[in-house]
Amino acid sequence: LQMKLIDLIYQEKISTRIFFIGGTALRLLHGLDRFSEDLDFDTDKISDRQILDLMEGLSKRLQKEQIAVSLYKNTTPKKSYFELRFTDLLFQLNLSKSKQEKLVIKFDFESFWQGQNRKVTLLKKYGFIINIVSIPLDQILVQKLHAYINRRQTMPRDLYDIVWLWGQEAKADLSFIKKNKLPKELVTKAIEKWKKEKKILSTAKRKLRPFLINEQNVNRLEMFESVLEKILFYPDAPTLNLVKAR
Repeated sequence: LQMKLIDLIYQEKISTRIFFIGGTALRLLHGLDRFSEDLDFDTDKISDRQILDLMEGLSKRLQKEQIAVSLYKNTTPKKSYFELRFTDLLFQLNLSKSKQEKLVIKFDFESFWQGQNRKVTLLKKYGFIINIVSIPLDQILVQKLHAYINRRQTMPRDLYDIVWLWGQEAKADLSFIKKNKLPKELVTKAIEKWKKEKKILSTAKRKLRPFLINEQNVNRLEMFESVLEKILFYPDAPTLNLVKAR
């Protein structure tokens, strides 16, 4: 179902300015072994009205296929949140005994980020072939570090994804940090935050475990501080990023 929704979005002309990011993007495009039910996007010079039109059009196209779905929205100055609620799909698929239980897929459109390096990936999966617009892992790593530092409540997925991204040889894109007016000490701030809250490790593991394909990989959270210290010592990130972006 996620692939169908992504396919419908990237059939639209406006999608050339919509960057697919977040956990689901990492799983589908790069093989992240963590499941996420949300669909996250960055936007480039797209108005709230255009995003609303996109989502309303998406809902109507599903309804034309006799799929029972409702659209809900919540817009803030920096983000637009949407939910597609599928009324009886779980019941039809024998995944629920109740017709009232709804399957909810969340969409998050954010206009905060600047200077994304546009990357188009041809994805072939589950019978779909889609040209998906995304950004390099180096920039996603910066976004993840920023998210970790600024969340009031730490999300275990941020910790895991940062470790995973480092394992994929992602490096903090310093030019991306500068364009978005983030502190150069982004990694240092992440280390400082973790040292204050590392007591949450066991709780974070428990919350994350059900979302991992291989539950044993939850132990990677123990490597979080060591990984942060490794990221800190990549002063040549801009040069390497330019090579990767060609």
